[in-house]
Amino acid sequence: CFFTGGADFIYYSHRVRDWARDIIESSIKGDQNQAVAMALILGVTEGIDSELLSAYAASGAMHVLAVSGMHVGIIYLIILFLFKPIKKYRWSPWLIACLSIFLLWSFAFVTGLSPSVLRAVTMFSFVALAKPLGWRTNIYNTLATSAFVLLLYDPYLIMSVGFQLSYLAVVGIVYLQKPLYNLWLIESRFGNWIWEITCISIAAQVATFALGMLYFHQFPVYFLVSNLFVIPLSTAVLVGGILLLAFSWIPPVANLIGWVLQGLIELLNWTVMATEKLPFSIISGIHVTTFQCWLIMGILFSLIMMLEYHKKKLVWLTTLLCTVLIFSQVQHLYHNLNVQQFVVYSVSNHTAMEWISNGKSYYVADSSLLQDAERTRFHILPNRLQHGVKETLQEIPFEQNYVGYQFYNWRDYTIAVLDKRGQPPPVPVDYLIVSHQSLSLRDTSKLLAISKIILDGTNSSPYIARWKLAQQNKPWQVHAVSDDGAFILNNP
Repeated sequence: CFFTGGADFIYYSHRVRDWARDIIESSIKGDQNQAVAMALILGVTEGIDSELLSAYAASGAMHVLAVSGMHVGIIYLIILFLFKPIKKYRWSPWLIACLSIFLLWSFAFVTGLSPSVLRAVTMFSFVALAKPLGWRTNIYNTLATSAFVLLLYDPYLIMSVGFQLSYLAVVGIVYLQKPLYNLWLIESRFGNWIWEITCISIAAQVATFALGMLYFHQFPVYFLVSNLFVIPLSTAVLVGGILLLAFSWIPPVANLIGWVLQGLIELLNWTVMATEKLPFSIISGIHVTTFQCWLIMGILFSLIMMLEYHKKKLVWLTTLLCTVLIFSQVQHLYHNLNVQQFVVYSVSNHTAMEWISNGKSYYVADSSLLQDAERTRFHILPNRLQHGVKETLQEIPFEQNYVGYQFYNWRDYTIAVLDKRGQPPPVPVDYLIVSHQSLSLRDTSKLLAISKIILDGTNSSPYIARWKLAQQNKPWQVHAVSDDGAFILNNP
């Protein structure tokens, strides 16, 4: 009954989000304007085309397209501002806290209870609750408590990129923003506002710099410039979107708000695309290993501690970490750039194979994966960067077609691909790649001199389990990328 109720709750949340989506689509004109509005207000990013997404990434403004800590923090500050007149009363702390938590979770309900919104709302719920309880604590303990509660609910959140980046960004802002801001006291209100946004951007970027390079392999050069415009404009769109939903029952007011929102979104998109067109707007193709990511985080932390405490030992620590980082990069260049490699990638429900040689890659994948830039960036790009790939080709010079099979004679190996139901290859091959459950276990006696059968990401779990059992006492072995990870064959 509990789980049924939970399912119903999420179901109604999605229904409310669909209602909000209809309001946005009816009030704002233009497919991309509607898509950006839904991303900023509801956290729905599916409708944004790849060109516009690339522009947001290159300008360092990608964070505004996912409703997360910044958006929820803005809403929380607005709530506190609206309730400021009643702060003088003794009973006000509990009332403000309860109303703040109720309004934050109402916003989460409207957005469909997406994971990123739940993280942020949980975080700020603890912040709101700490005040009336009189907890003698600081913001770090509050953040740690919210993270602990979320991880109790779902321990796998620790592996989520959004979870890691959102908490790092908040910790960075809390720790670094004020010391940076105090370095320069500006009397002008406008100048002070610009400096405050700049400090927030620097603090968040420093905290997430290493993880950003590890996961996204790029660095937006003009993030300080773009955020001066992107943060205020996205804030205005978020607030305007909430007002649009609140006054949707009054068509003239909703149309007016929608018209204003459309202008703000067009200005936001123009700003982002203009930033992308600036020379050297993005440094791309960055390859960082997990170990190097930890080294970079250690260097940044050591530098911050060195500047804060002025201790000579921290200088030596920073120098040592920099030396280790340089050595690991040299070792990477020596060992990985000249490798001849064949890979069958582990991409769920997709086929993806690649041959890498001398800065070129020959890539084979199904049509849906070829068009999915996000999955390609996450699953395929890191390996290409690791091996210095500069050019990707889809025409394979060593491919042959034989009796309905795809054969690849690469180096000293013969690789066959079976993606339709049929018989095993009638000739000996070194590696047989099976897609879509296309090889029956009844045909194992017909396998000729095969050293390994590779089951790609299109095969089901029961099918893989049956083949794992069947490999016992057989001359061939089974490698299932879903269970064993990508299959990698190096030929130096």
